Amino acid sequence: MSASTDSIVVLHVDDDVEFATVATELLEDESDRLVVETAGDVETGLERVDERDFDCVVSDYEMPDRDGIAFLEAVREDHPDLPFILFTGKGSEEVASEAISAGVTDYLEKGGGVDQYAILANRIENAVERRRARVRQRQAERRFRAIFDDPDKLISVVDPDGRIRQINDTTMTYVDADREDVIGEPFWETPWWADIDRSEARNLADRVADGEYVEFEIERSPPGRDRYVLSGTVRPVADESGSVVAFVASARDVTEQVQRKRELRRYERMVNTMPESACIYDAEGRFALVNEYLADFYGTTRERLEGRDSNLIPMVQEQYEGDPYAELLAGEREEVSGEAEGEFPGHGHEALEYRLTPFRIDGEIEGVVGVTHEITELKERERALQRQNERLDQFASFVAHDLRNPLNVATGRLTLAAEECDSDHLVNVSDALDRMEALIDDLLTFAREGQPVEATEPVALRPVFEERWRVLPTEEANLRVETDVTIRAAPDRLAQLLENLLDNAVTHGGSTATITVGEVGDGDGFFLADDGPGISLEDRESVFEAGYSTTETGTGFGLSIVTEIADAHGWNVTLTDSESGGARFEITGIDVIPEY
Repeated sequence: MSASTDSIVVLHVDDDVEFATVATELLEDESDRLVVETAGDVETGLERVDERDFDCVVSDYEMPDRDGIAFLEAVREDHPDLPFILFTGKGSEEVASEAISAGVTDYLEKGGGVDQYAILANRIENAVERRRARVRQRQAERRFRAIFDDPDKLISVVDPDGRIRQINDTTMTYVDADREDVIGEPFWETPWWADIDRSEARNLADRVADGEYVEFEIERSPPGRDRYVLSGTVRPVADESGSVVAFVASARDVTEQVQRKRELRRYERMVNTMPESACIYDAEGRFALVNEYLADFYGTTRERLEGRDSNLIPMVQEQYEGDPYAELLAGEREEVSGEAEGEFPGHGHEALEYRLTPFRIDGEIEGVVGVTHEITELKERERALQRQNERLDQFASFVAHDLRNPLNVATGRLTLAAEECDSDHLVNVSDALDRMEALIDDLLTFAREGQPVEATEPVALRPVFEERWRVLPTEEANLRVETDVTIRAAPDRLAQLLENLLDNAVTHGGSTATITVGEVGDGDGFFLADDGPGISLEDRESVFEAGYSTTETGTGFGLSIVTEIADAHGWNVTLTDSESGGARFEITGIDVIPEY
């Protein structure tokens, strides 16, 4: 027979099988909650009690092997709370006294009629209900203690008049007081409230006493301990009639969370004021905080973007053998920067310049700060310039190759012709061929020097000027280098620039010119000036054009190569008059390395 949750399962032990059968039927007729099983002797009864959970045991007193008192004592060894009713035909004060001493739950004589079964059914139900109530109470008490003794919560129970009834150990650790100092004291007079908050705390207690659920947060910096913030609630406890019989105050220490929020707000202000796309990524690579620039880039709002995965992080991770993002979170890297290209929602294919650094709160890494800058147009211009330079270099090489073959043939024929006859015309032909050779060399140099500079290093100007001066046909010209500045440049290309400037100064300044090199006034470059006739205003805009020359022997590429090399470094070239009326070239925008 199965039993419902409200059923009461009873074991009836009696050596009179017929009586036990009749008693079972009468008990189950008296109450539909009762489910009765039977056993014919004590040994069988003990086995049945060990096999399953009964709600109550009903036993006769006189039985062949052991009497009901011995049975009761055996049951109590393992089941001290199990209701046990002695239902016997032998009633005496001696038996009743012995049964009570052994811990019997109830004692009832069988009697001669059926009314006793109604009484027995009632006593069984009452005994079981009392036991179940005790079990529920113990469970409730254990649950209460488990909650009340929570080491992470501050909990106190307060009487309706506002006086402390109970308080847990966790709460006491936040004040310099003994439990006896606060038990029985008004809630608002306890040390957790500062003087300025006591009226507020009393008002809070009054509101809860009226049945209101109240939330609170207090912040303290008590002498001798760190500042802390407690956040909690005070809730009323009402009886069946709705009257408030107590209220419970509970709180948690939220100091770390508050500090974290404050740090996040500080970073939020920082991120939101940055003039470019910036964000904070969480440990999983999702957007934890973004500014308006980044939201605009994705074509959405900050609220919709926050919490979503960032597709930049996988792009960054693909650029390294390890996992740079995990290394940032672990504190193994302080920065990861570079460029990334890929598909971005709302934009399509874009190129970004990025910088990632650890995001710390109280020294603990909580995520990663990311700053990005869109460089799509710049990368497209660089690629276009690279393609242009490659085509130009290819064209120059092609032209140079195709010109040098017939040039070499012409030079050879000229040598043979000069052996057979002597003519001034042959001298002119030789000069023309030399000019063609110079044009080819300058054409190749012009094409190659315009390509972007990929690597620079510190270079001292004086030694480079002096070395280039030695290889030039300077005749009686004089060089004065009045600076020892060191700049950052590509050495070979800087040497070409200086050689072209010196060659131009000697060519146009005259064979006895004095050439001076010095620093410009604002300290971000140098100048080269000569004391020659200078360059007229109408010619100054043309001298940097490729192919333009003021002499019959010049190729017109010298100063064009100077501007190409300067542009490749990001420098500026200007032409003006020197103090003596000659030409003065200024190269500015240079990364000058300071002396220490």
